[in-house]
Amino acid sequence: MSLAIVDQIANAITDRVALMVDNDAYEIGIAEVVVPTRVGEFTPRDRQIVIVQGDDERVPDLDIPGNPPGIARRQTWNIRCHLMPDEGSGEDAVNQAAADIVKAITTPNSTWHNWGGLAINTELGRIEYVSFDGGPDGVNLPIHVLYRVSEYSPFVSRI
Repeated sequence: MSLAIVDQIANAITDRVALMVDNDAYEIGIAEVVVPTRVGEFTPRDRQIVIVQGDDERVPDLDIPGNPPGIARRQTWNIRCHLMPDEGSGEDAVNQAAADIVKAITTPNSTWHNWGGLAINTELGRIEYVSFDGGPDGVNLPIHVLYRVSEYSPFVSRI
């Protein structure tokens, strides 16, 4: 079964973030990476990363001519890290988690943004700190991936 380009990019994102699990190259020990199903059945736990597909938008200014034309889209993914610190913990775990996510996403350094030739560019969004009851409970890093597909087939990349 062929996957749409957007799904291939999602898999590449998941693969990079999954490298954080039990990896000493990162400061925060990540327990697992979850991509929720449609019904979202998973239990939040400490040091868990959840990858959620966000909004998609058309970028007509970056379309390209051809037969068929290439249609540009910008897809957002939210990379959420749940942290359940004890009462004595500070915000350092949240900051470390954010830094580790950036490190995982931007590896390999020189071509990280094109996801193996599937995308034109990727932008890291504003780091969002999630806090309940006054304590740090996690971080969300939205990433915005700009890619182009054939007008007639979302399975064909048109970079």
